[in-house]
Amino acid sequence: MFEKKMKRKDMAKLLGITDTRLSEVMHGKRKINMELAKRLYNTLGVDPKFILEKS
Repeated sequence: MFEKKMKRKDMAKLLGITDTRLSEVMHGKRKINMELAKRLYNTLGVDPKFILEKS
């Protein structure tokens, strides 16, 4: 989000998830599931290794 200068709600919309869900993932209250991992990779180009380390 920081690199793309986006707000959380805009990032959530881009990923096709709710702002609440993104917030929960960011604060460690919810784990990254396979679908979100795919969206992070396909939409933002997030390194799969980084996703696995953080999930």
